[in-house]
Amino acid sequence: MDHLITNLVLGAIVLSPVLLPALTKKWVAFWITLSGYVLYILWGVNLYFTEDIQDYGTGYGLFIIPYIIIFTIVSSQFQKRADRKKVF
Repeated sequence: MDHLITNLVLGAIVLSPVLLPALTKKWVAFWITLSGYVLYILWGVNLYFTEDIQDYGTGYGLFIIPYIIIFTIVSSQFQKRADRKKVF
């Protein structure tokens, strides 16, 4: 039961940059953040298939948090620009 709670909390922390823009209908931020997640996953797949995961796997795992932070900041800046251009 403890592992379930831990995994749910970690999942919420990792997925919140994607879920929050989707729930608030900030679509520019959602798509940019989602594309960041996809690029990160493709990077891991590339490392796996080129057998570099054993050499670079630790860096790949440690880079997830700064990568999420960077993509969240970038996507929020693009969302602000899109909101300013919107005519009501």
